[in-house]
Amino acid sequence: MLKSDLALVQAVRAKMRHRGAEVVPFRKSNMRIDGEIDGGGRLEVGFRWPGNFFEPTTFIVEEGGRCTVNGEFKIASGGWVVVAPGGHLDLKGGIGMNSKSTLSCFERVTIGRDAHLGPEVLIRDSDSHSTGEGRTPSKPITIGDHVLIGTRAIILKGVTIGDGAVVAAGSVVTKDVEAHTMVAGNPARFVRAVDWT
Repeated sequence: MLKSDLALVQAVRAKMRHRGAEVVPFRKSNMRIDGEIDGGGRLEVGFRWPGNFFEPTTFIVEEGGRCTVNGEFKIASGGWVVVAPGGHLDLKGGIGMNSKSTLSCFERVTIGRDAHLGPEVLIRDSDSHSTGEGRTPSKPITIGDHVLIGTRAIILKGVTIGDGAVVAAGSVVTKDVEAHTMVAGNPARFVRAVDWT
């Protein structure tokens, strides 16, 4: 490890300890934490799967934003996470986000315990603008415990995904997903009941 990398790791760890969580950056992690980190857990930013290369990973908590880390949560190399002012990202712990996944939190995003997010998943709780139709641009997203979200799935604002649910690869989730069910398609629709292990 280069001296500059070691200094960055030590500075980030020192900053995070007094805020109530440990943040562990890996190589090529770009981090800016102007908001709050709490929860007492451990967040790994930019880890790589065996045999892969480190890719640029972004983790930003803007001033006025908050990230709660319970247990251990991992953001794989190539991931992109931004918590905007007024946003609250609540990570319950477990597997975490796979490579090249993107998460934008403007209001509230909750990811339950042992949720598996496949590569290139996109989670976004806001349109970032108004459509002029009186709709709220942001609504919270809740992903339950032990949920599997397949590669390149998109989870949009206002969605709750129940415990034990499966979202098939490439699905666009615009409505709530019942616990222990599988959904697929664009927009995602019920396929069958599941009890995945």
